[in-house]
Amino acid sequence: MSYYLIPVLLFIHILLPMPSKGNITDSLESAFKAEVNPEIQIDICRQLYMEFIMVDPSEAKIYAKRMIEIGKSVDDYSGMAKGFMYLGIVNEYDGEYSEAIGNLKEGVRLNGLAENWQGQISAYGNLGNVYYRLGDLESAAKFMLKSLGKSEEMKDSIGMSNSLNNIGALYVRMNNPSEAMNYYNRSIAIDKKIGNKIGVAQAQSNVANLLQASGELDSAWALYEAALLIYEKEGNKVGISDILTEFGLIYSRKGDVDSAIAILERSTIIKRELKEDYGIAHNLINLADVYRINGEYPKALSILDESTFIANEIGTSLLLKIIELSYSEVYEEMGNYEKSLMYYKKYTIRKDSLFNEDKSKDIGKLEAKYEFDKEEQQKNAAEKERLEILMAEKSRRNNLQYSGILIFLVFIFAGVFVLGRFTIPVRLAEGMVFFAFLLFFEFTLVLLDPYIEEYSSGAPAIKLGFNAVLAGFIFPLHSFFEQKLKARILKSNI
Repeated sequence: MSYYLIPVLLFIHILLPMPSKGNITDSLESAFKAEVNPEIQIDICRQLYMEFIMVDPSEAKIYAKRMIEIGKSVDDYSGMAKGFMYLGIVNEYDGEYSEAIGNLKEGVRLNGLAENWQGQISAYGNLGNVYYRLGDLESAAKFMLKSLGKSEEMKDSIGMSNSLNNIGALYVRMNNPSEAMNYYNRSIAIDKKIGNKIGVAQAQSNVANLLQASGELDSAWALYEAALLIYEKEGNKVGISDILTEFGLIYSRKGDVDSAIAILERSTIIKRELKEDYGIAHNLINLADVYRINGEYPKALSILDESTFIANEIGTSLLLKIIELSYSEVYEEMGNYEKSLMYYKKYTIRKDSLFNEDKSKDIGKLEAKYEFDKEEQQKNAAEKERLEILMAEKSRRNNLQYSGILIFLVFIFAGVFVLGRFTIPVRLAEGMVFFAFLLFFEFTLVLLDPYIEEYSSGAPAIKLGFNAVLAGFIFPLHSFFEQKLKARILKSNI
């Protein structure tokens, strides 16, 4: 498809209304009002949140707060955890990063209390994303690796896919595209296997970003188109606006300034509708860059001013670093070298504060620790499995031996009483009865030994006491059966 036809087709498609969610949301609202069970009410709010999160985050926030309120009223940790986590995601969209961190950490805590590990995985991943946007890559790596580790432990495929995708983006920021591609491909493989279309689209977009950065624009475009089809089918406005941004950047690199500006402005309109401040600021930077290339410097500076205001409002040093470099480039082309140098110095200072070689090593250590812990967990799991097999074999062997001993004892006692019908010496009869009860006593000790050991903690005096009590119980039985057997033998001898 021609690049020049894409803007027209996209504009026609995007300006058409998305499939109406009104009927779905109205029926869910009616169901919520009619429902009295708090657990079901929370689930209805969850469904309503999902309906709005990608099209109207401000509306989604209402349902997240409602989930928290209902959960608190009935001490439902799971319901509250979902509410705090969903609220944190909306905070992230809105650029309210401190609120997002607080709500997501509360989501982690409550999910732990509710033993909802999938929820905890998601909360860890979103915390990683927030710190990534703030430019705190070390904290981002810590939470992303926590999310991945927990996902692997719980065999949560979606959690693993999302975590791998996020870590890939982290490696892009660390200027390690080969490692980033490795993580993206692992994410795509999992998403395709489980049929997670949105996950496939996100990872494909990230792979396309790498291809675009390396100059492979046609290959990048093809992947963006494939991702766009998924986002359009799913009605995911966030994804659609992100793809439009990338199309705009490709047009800019190809020298088609008019198409680049048109698509970037359309993407920015969608992000404004979604109130996605980070995305708005990022798009404005891209627009300013296109206007700079086109020689419209006052327009570029005006757009950078707006982007700076938003970036300061949401407190993201990552974007401010890019903005300062953009200012430097605009002023350099205008011939204002003093201001260009001033902004370039700001850029280098911020860049060094955000990421340096030491931080790269720290992140490397975090990943190495994660790999070590993962290997240890695998070793421990293998050792646990081996011990369980040994215990099962030992238990089976012991059960067989116990059964054999019991059968042997039955035969001995049966033999003793059968011999009572024959003429045998009394001493021999006494010896046989003693031997039978001695075996019975020893067999009982073997059976009870684990319980005696647990109760006595191995103390000899307590174990001796148990043995004495057992002997005290058996002695009267021994005397009783010995007398009975003697009487039968004496009777048979008369």
